[in-house]
Amino acid sequence: MSTSVGSITGLLLLNPIKVIDKKTIENAMLVTILITQIALKTIKALEENKLYEFDPLAGDTACQIRASKVLDLFEKLKNDKSFKEELAKTKTQLNEVNQNIKEILQKEQTKMNKLTDKLVNRLKQEKFKLEKIIKKPDLEESERKKTEERLKEISEALSKLEKGVQFEKKIGYSPLDKLKQEKVKLEKLKEKPDLEESEREKLEKRLKEISDDLPKLEKEEEIEKQIGYKPFQNLIPTARNSSFYKFRCNNKLEFEVSQDLKFLIESYFLTYFKKSDEKFRDIGDYEKLEKEFSLKSVAAKANFTFFQRNLTLESVKYVQNLAAFLEDESLKTLVGKEAVFVDSFVRSGIPCYFGMKILLLSMLKKDRTIILKIFDKSSKRGLIDRTKSTSLVFKANKEKTDFVQVSGEIDIRENAFVIEGFKEDFKGTERETIQKINEIGLIKILLSNDAAHAQYFTEQDEDPFKRFKENESVSSELAEFETLKKFANENGCTSNKPTLFCIEHIYANNIGNSLGANI
Repeated sequence: MSTSVGSITGLLLLNPIKVIDKKTIENAMLVTILITQIALKTIKALEENKLYEFDPLAGDTACQIRASKVLDLFEKLKNDKSFKEELAKTKTQLNEVNQNIKEILQKEQTKMNKLTDKLVNRLKQEKFKLEKIIKKPDLEESERKKTEERLKEISEALSKLEKGVQFEKKIGYSPLDKLKQEKVKLEKLKEKPDLEESEREKLEKRLKEISDDLPKLEKEEEIEKQIGYKPFQNLIPTARNSSFYKFRCNNKLEFEVSQDLKFLIESYFLTYFKKSDEKFRDIGDYEKLEKEFSLKSVAAKANFTFFQRNLTLESVKYVQNLAAFLEDESLKTLVGKEAVFVDSFVRSGIPCYFGMKILLLSMLKKDRTIILKIFDKSSKRGLIDRTKSTSLVFKANKEKTDFVQVSGEIDIRENAFVIEGFKEDFKGTERETIQKINEIGLIKILLSNDAAHAQYFTEQDEDPFKRFKENESVSSELAEFETLKKFANENGCTSNKPTLFCIEHIYANNIGNSLGANI
């Protein structure tokens, strides 16, 4: 199955058959530039085995699902020839789209330059005529005043056009450089002590205009640095009898991707445009999105949310597909259609505990490597020391019933499911803690964490499984859930009482990178 660029960018927020205006097309063009660049960055990260660049802010607190699927897809890239061929084909298409966009913009720039030249010539002709008229001795004072005002307007317009466009063409100064130079010049003039008040007011007004225009030009220059060309303000003729979809097709701006690559592009996007706040919580970096690709705040947030919708839905489907390969029918029910929750942003989610159980059972079969990274949390200060951690490596036991700690050599080139968390007052109790983790069993500790965790990413009823209470086929699973929830509270697997281990974040990474080894 494949999908066009529209369905992975938020462009389908536009009706593909609806007639749209010029401004909408220009905005959509910016989004096309955005997704083309992000898709190319995605493929580069895949080629370089940079799993840590696929740790998205999806908004559903189900990072474990993305970590598992990212591991699957990187393994697929390693072993599946057709997937490698697909990536190569898509990369070629993306480079062609990139070139086509560049040609469109260059073509429009040429048109704009020609129009500017025509306008300059017309203004010069008008100026020549007016200069003759104003020399007439019998010219009435009112006409003279009008002519002088018009000549002033023409001189200002010519100054802007000639010094801006022609000067830029001949010498290579960008509009941003020109504006910065003007700002410096005006600021020096403003410092003169003998400057008249009226002139000072004019200078301040112009400086304010420059201050308003500089951020816009800086954004344009940033894009030029990033992708080699500028988004001009009037790129595309008004589409009165067409749509942006038709425009994309006619200008060869379409490309296709599989569902797997779509998932990775969305994951990369939501990783690339996230940042940590002062409390180390992940939040969307809308400013970066606006700065790098000139998307306005509303458009930036709309595309961010659109990707989250897609990614959370695909995450749910992924777990449901894994459940389909298990013999346990009750687990299929507990992550099935009835268990799916959709929030006000149309982001989808399934119960945290049962999703994690399915992932762990699947990873046992695939013989995945799990890395447990334990940070120390001070019981006195309540702070987590993130400067250092203890990493434990686990592999499936022979019976495929649990993950056991690996004590021998490890292939640091392999990839792993990395679980970061903390233990209260871990420093000084490392040996006892590790021994206890091994005695209890990794799966029990991880599932206990998830049983005590909120089952959905938005506040729900106290009992998230009340709809299944009368379903006898899932009663044993629900009973186990309650048992492990109690275990977590009594044995230190919660954020309120992390005396054993509390999960904080899960992601996919290369073993060497995760352990700080050179690979």
